Amino acid sequence: MSLADLNPRHLRLIGRYSIRHAVRGGAGLVFLLLASFFGLMVAHVLITPLEAGFEGARKYDSEASDDQIAQEFLTQFDSQIEGLFEWFLDVEDAKTSEERQALEEQASSWKEHLIENKPALLSAVFFVLLFGMPFVLPFGAFNQTAGDIGSRGLRYHLLRTERSNIFLGRFLGTALFAIAVQGVTILTVVLYVALKLDLYAPADVVAWGAYGFVALSILALPYVALCSWISARNRSSMASLVLCKLVIGGVLLASWVAKQQWEPAAAIKWLLPWAVQNRLLSPEWSEVGIAVAACFGYTALYLFLGHRHFLRRDL
Repeated sequence: MSLADLNPRHLRLIGRYSIRHAVRGGAGLVFLLLASFFGLMVAHVLITPLEAGFEGARKYDSEASDDQIAQEFLTQFDSQIEGLFEWFLDVEDAKTSEERQALEEQASSWKEHLIENKPALLSAVFFVLLFGMPFVLPFGAFNQTAGDIGSRGLRYHLLRTERSNIFLGRFLGTALFAIAVQGVTILTVVLYVALKLDLYAPADVVAWGAYGFVALSILALPYVALCSWISARNRSSMASLVLCKLVIGGVLLASWVAKQQWEPAAAIKWLLPWAVQNRLLSPEWSEVGIAVAACFGYTALYLFLGHRHFLRRDL
């Protein structure tokens, strides 16, 4: 059995069933609640102080126009999140003055793109979500095949379809469900910022919100594919969840710890998309293209490894 056995009709049926099972099942609902809670909480933490300060200033200085008050608070907010981009680019870790200057110029380019040219509030939300969503996605993707492998339930499916259809169909269904959940969360935040907060032009908010949704959707693919691979190697859904969390968090932690001892060891994070995923928001289209290609490359690699193991293992 190989990719030549793929049947589009079977893929659609299996993917549709996977989505329906996720919506009705406990794991899918837990992921829906966790992802929504995380995304809305990030937005709440960033929006509430800005909104409260804006309303307070409007009452305190009744002579100032709303545009003047909004501009003042946006300036303060922009200055507060500038450090986020300097931290991401490791400006403080520069070892030479030339390296520091280059990183500061790069950080300045990021600030101009994400703070001055785009709605800075949404930029901060997307930046945090790009970092945090990989930790949330396993809750919706850990049990693609592990539970059925343990219960031997897949043997009955093999009477009607091939292993490739089962593995890839469930990946597609899980990925679409995860993307849909992220889409609902982003839509809620975008509508609130565009309609409730009078800080940015609604068209700019909608356009940048759509871009953020596409970036998060692309980011979800390699992590769901990684969970597909791990799930195919386990007979226990709980073991699959634990391993997914350990691998995703462990690679990042190991990279940070190893970097303190030996600088080149930081390359450990290239085992996952950690090294490139934030580049999806880069001001340079070439970097965005590289990040997108890398995410698709990681997705293809994890699917290949998971698919190969799923074809060979005892079901």
